[in-house]
Amino acid sequence: MEKQGRDPRFRPAANGVSRASFTLIFQRKAHGKVLPPDMSDN
Repeated sequence: MEKQGRDPRFRPAANGVSRASFTLIFQRKAHGKVLPPDMSDN
């Protein structure tokens, strides 16, 4: 029961951070594939 109560509270925060990180990583990977390494590093 306690875990179920804590889940919803931690879920939104973790989900938000996860989503932001995933988006940044995904964008970086996409840019790295499309643009040269020099541009990606920048």
